[in-house]
Amino acid sequence: MKANFSAETLQAYQESSFSKVNDFYEYAQLLTNPTISNDLKEEIITAIFSLYKENYNASIINFLSSEKEKNFTR
Repeated sequence: MKANFSAETLQAYQESSFSKVNDFYEYAQLLTNPTISNDLKEEIITAIFSLYKENYNASIINFLSSEKEKNFTR
């Protein structure tokens, strides 16, 4: 991979990846708050999918749900 990209490009990609993971973690923490409304939960889920918009057909497991349907899809 180093042969195809400069060190600066790899550094930027790494920082972007860390940022996405951190943002996802923060959104997941918000979803655990029992006082938020369903509308806000839907906005948070949309924000999570927007983090990975280049792969928008992805499924994300809803590890907070006790329901049979545990995947979010967009």
